[in-house]
Amino acid sequence: MEAGKAVSTGQTEKNRVVFTNPVTLNGETVSSIVMREPTVADMRAVDKQGSTDLEREILMIGRLIGVPGEELDALSVSNYKRLQDKYASFFASVGQAAAR
Repeated sequence: MEAGKAVSTGQTEKNRVVFTNPVTLNGETVSSIVMREPTVADMRAVDKQGSTDLEREILMIGRLIGVPGEELDALSVSNYKRLQDKYASFFASVGQAAAR
């Protein structure tokens, strides 16, 4: 399963999240997945759907890896944290670039 099909080849490995143990997403058992960078359209869509910060985050991460948000409920906290860290890195890199 590669959610990164829309991600350029150079970005694919950079945006890969490796799980602590294999997980089942979209009916497939995988040990890693590619997360694409969020767009403003993603942010708008998720803002309209989620009623809490946690719900919006889960919906957003699901969108970025091509998995329904509900499927993320079965992940262990350690695997979800890896997805959170990758998601947060998109915003950290923006802050670092602006500081230069």
